[in-house]
Order: sequence, then C-alpha cells, then structure tokens
Amino acid sequence: MKTYRIDFRNSAVESVLQQRDFIQVFDDTFDILWTSQFNALKLFANLDSEAHNPSKLINHFPESRQLTITELLNQNLRVYNSKEEGLSIFYYLPKDYDVVMKEMRGPMLARPIGHSSGPQKILSNLEEMKQFKKEQKDKQYIVQGIGQKPYYINNQRVQLFLNVVVPSFSPLVAYRYYDGYCKCGDDTISFSNLLLYLEARTSTKDVQMNINRVILHTLKAVQPAIPYVRQCFEVFEFSFELLQDLRVKLISINADINLSMDSSENVEESVEFAERLMRLLIERDDKKWLVVIDERGGRKWQEYL
Repeated sequence: MKTYRIDFRNSAVESVLQQRDFIQVFDDTFDILWTSQFNALKLFANLDSEAHNPSKLINHFPESRQLTITELLNQNLRVYNSKEEGLSIFYYLPKDYDVVMKEMRGPMLARPIGHSSGPQKILSNLEEMKQFKKEQKDKQYIVQGIGQKPYYINNQRVQLFLNVVVPSFSPLVAYRYYDGYCKCGDDTISFSNLLLYLEARTSTKDVQMNINRVILHTLKAVQPAIPYVRQCFEVFEFSFELLQDLRVKLISINADINLSMDSSENVEESVEFAERLMRLLIERDDKKWLVVIDERGGRKWQEYL
C-alpha cells in the first residue's frame, strides 16, 4: 500500500495520487509528501529515522530557499560570478541606493518587500530613481536590471512562467515542463501558443536554449549550498522577462506550487502537470519534459552553452 500526505486543499496532486490508489495519511508514514516550503523546513528539523527512508519522496530540499529567497539567491549569484546576461543581481533600497546610482545602466524593476506594499514600478533612468527614493524613503524595495529592449505584444511586456523539476542537485538533474504560461499585461496565454506566435516571425530554437541556459546557470550557482538528500525533489516556477533578441531575464523563482483546482480555468492543466510529474518521479517517464541537464546520464551542462 502506497501512502501520501498533502498539506494543500483541493490540489491536483492529491487527485492524481488517489487515481493511483495511494492512501492518505497524516503522519510521517507517507511515501510521498506534498507540502509548503515552510512546513518542509519544520519537518526536516523533526524527522525520525523512518521519515528519512530514501524510498520516500518529499517535494522540497532542506535548502531550496537558496533559490526562492532573493537575498540568498543574490549571494549565490555573486559567488558564482557568471557572465550570463539573463541572471540578475538584485539590490536593496534604500540600503544599496548609492551602489545602484553608480551601476544603473538601463531600466530597473522595483518590487516592495518585507512589510512594504504597493505595485511594482519600472524606473527608466537616474532621475526617476532619485524621485523614487524621495517618494518611498520609508519603504523597502528590491530592484534589478531588466531588459533594455523588452519584447512587446500589443504594447505589453511579456513575462514567462515555466516549471522546472529538480530530482537531484548532486548530481544535478533538471527537467523543464514543455508548457507554461505567459503574461502580456492583463492577458494570459500558454507558452506553447507564444512559441507559435514567435515561429511565424523567427526561429524559436534560440528562445528554448536561452531559457535553459539561464535555468542551468541559476541551478549551478546554488548547487554548492544544497545538501544531498536522496528522497527530495523540487518543483520550481521560474519567472522571466522576454527580450527583443529572444534572450530572457530572470525575475524570480517560486517553490510553493500547490496546483490548486479551485479555478475551473486551470483544472485540466493542473491535473495534466501533476500526472506528468508523477510519471517522471515514479516511473522515470520524461515525455513532455525537456532535459535542462542530467549529469547522471553523461549529458554535462557544457553541452547546453
């Protein structure tokens, strides 16, 4: 009898596991755990020897926050020191204001953090940055460089949201799901439809390679900080901005993917993704997945540069 424990309500993962005859449990006797990053951290601090059984699957690594907490990701990127243009170094306002004024070379995106609230804001030049400091002097923001030449559809910037599964950080193994979604202003389209749109105008091979390259370098940057835990895997949602030359710029990474079925609009997509995820993890069926890197199979990361 296979068992699962899940801490999200109405998740597609639960639906898929029930179809596979998994039985729900509420303790550490699970075979598969699907929980939040915060709950996983508490769990790792209290796991007994049974829960450390390598046959189990847990949907977070102990230090996956190295990617999802901006300040930690920033530290890893600085140490990694890649020249990959799609990787953004982040700055903190007001603390790093003087550094930003020296290093600002183009538009920057400001996002409120901590207890601050408000919309994101694009700052195009030094004068706008000075004015922003005066207006927001009591608030904390993260700012990062964005593409000086963003790709526009209907006069709207294009933001990509793509899921990446990492079954192992040592050796590094990562797969990107074949589809995702994109935001163009208030409109949402699938990533596959975006590729069809681009194919009518140019080759999309470069888009795919550029995305994989940024994902790869990001994972390589944090790899030394992630301890080896055999039973863990991680589902990350990478967010990018699409640029005119079909490169992408990393914006953020999220690891709390609940695959909710609360909205009728995304039930089918959530269930399909959950099913493909279980096939990948349990049966090693990688159909619908693009290999970003697989050091186990001899496909080294240099091949993707």
